[in-house]
Amino acid sequence: MQLRTKEILIALIMLILALIFTGWAYSVGENFWQSVLLSLASTFLGLSIALVIVNGYLHHNAKRSTVKSLLKLVQSPIAKYHNDLTEKGHDAFGSTRFGELTVQYFESNANPAIFSPEDRSKIFQIVKQNKQLFDQQLALIDAQLRELTFVLGWSFSPAILKACFECRITITQFREIDIDDPSVDQKSICEHFLDADIHAFTVHRLLVKMLGLPSNEVYDEIRS
Repeated sequence: MQLRTKEILIALIMLILALIFTGWAYSVGENFWQSVLLSLASTFLGLSIALVIVNGYLHHNAKRSTVKSLLKLVQSPIAKYHNDLTEKGHDAFGSTRFGELTVQYFESNANPAIFSPEDRSKIFQIVKQNKQLFDQQLALIDAQLRELTFVLGWSFSPAILKACFECRITITQFREIDIDDPSVDQKSICEHFLDADIHAFTVHRLLVKMLGLPSNEVYDEIRS
């Protein structure tokens, strides 16, 4: 919960007034004025607490609304990268085989060593033939995630921020690959190529869950 300096100052003033009136009430003894002063003290204390709660709620809702808009922006490039990756994979392996490979990779905790040399070579060729396209798509995802982390701040959702940073690191590693370097490690290419898709979808899934959006409607657009 974050409050602006002005709101913090007002809340503190109300709290101080509540303490002053409470102390004053007990100093005057049990009479009419004590009841009045205690009533004023409880009023200022309630206003102080309400200011913190209401402004925290409004701040959180405003941030949620902004994140929802950013989700719509980042959803499109995530879908584009995923769909193009999948299409190229189907062309190279066939839809069934490529589906099996991606499942195996995910279940192996993203270990590219599970791929045979032949499979790694095919994935390498997918990347080599489409490196510029994938670089452009991932650059857009990276830019949107950078904006997202800026809006979220450090205290909003550590899990989403962690996923954003992991995705951005993977994107940077992929984009820095010199695909024409004969010494390039094909395992690393497979890893960064597929991890970018996995991490991007992790960010998307966490955002959808946090915002309470109907996942079936959201993922229908992703799969289209």
